[in-house]
Amino acid sequence: MADSQTDSKLFSVRIVSIDHYMVLPIHGFDFCYSNFQGDKVHEVQIIRVYGSTPAVQKTCLHVHRKVFFLQIDYNLYGMGHLHLLKVKFRHPVPDVFTTSQFDGLSDQNIKRQIVCELEGDATVDDIVNQQFKTYTSLSTAPTDVKMVQSLLPIWEVEYERTEMCEAAMPPDPGKSLPQAMNTFTNQSLNKVLT
Repeated sequence: MADSQTDSKLFSVRIVSIDHYMVLPIHGFDFCYSNFQGDKVHEVQIIRVYGSTPAVQKTCLHVHRKVFFLQIDYNLYGMGHLHLLKVKFRHPVPDVFTTSQFDGLSDQNIKRQIVCELEGDATVDDIVNQQFKTYTSLSTAPTDVKMVQSLLPIWEVEYERTEMCEAAMPPDPGKSLPQAMNTFTNQSLNKVLT
């Protein structure tokens, strides 16, 4: 599945901005007790993602149970999509939006913080972006492979807008072939080692 496409079983938000804040833990979303400290947790960090759904609904998503290096470990990047298995939406939810395919509504006591069409809560366990990670060596990548993943959605929109098709591009004459690059690297290493 391409990053800009969405599966009907996933909730997707295009990442425009990310920030974080500290708050009392919310039962059902955050860890409320620390086995390490042997006491209840007084404050947890929440990642707040601002963006829009593929249906262009402005969205604020609160991601609970944050881990360090969220963007690296979960394959998230600016203008890419955050794909989630479950989301609970904060009241009120627009009439035209159905929550039945997701995880329903959050507790009435969880108040909205932002004025936008959708506001919801999810945990890092619900993020499925890591399933879409791909690794390609720059020296062996074909010239038609887009290596800067965060620009893919922009290129896709541009192709659709201009009705350009992705025709096979001729090899870049300035780029060395993978075999030549490997030979050059091996020769350079041998000179350094001897």
